[in-house]
Amino acid sequence: MENQAKILRNDNVVNDTSKPLRPDDKKGRILIAAKYEDMQISMKRIRGLTELIVNGNVYAEIEGVLEFEYTLTANINGKMISGMCKMTTSCMYLYVDSILIKKKLRLY
Repeated sequence: MENQAKILRNDNVVNDTSKPLRPDDKKGRILIAAKYEDMQISMKRIRGLTELIVNGNVYAEIEGVLEFEYTLTANINGKMISGMCKMTTSCMYLYVDSILIKKKLRLY
């Protein structure tokens, strides 16, 4: 089976902002986090889910027991927020409007 990256977007956008799926429940393990302008951005792993969280709200998620390559995205106040996991580099990345704001090496 070919290893392909999955891209999950929150396309439910109103006034240049994706609608949150739910508030963050504060449990789980933070995989990567960064502050950009007035936004606190993080990706977290909890109960088989990986979540993209911005300012305390979950905007995108992917379910899976094992992690693989994926990208979670959301549009917040006209800015495209992306969280990415790449198995080829063993790194996680956070982007805002295609600008890298944080990179973290993950040793599994």
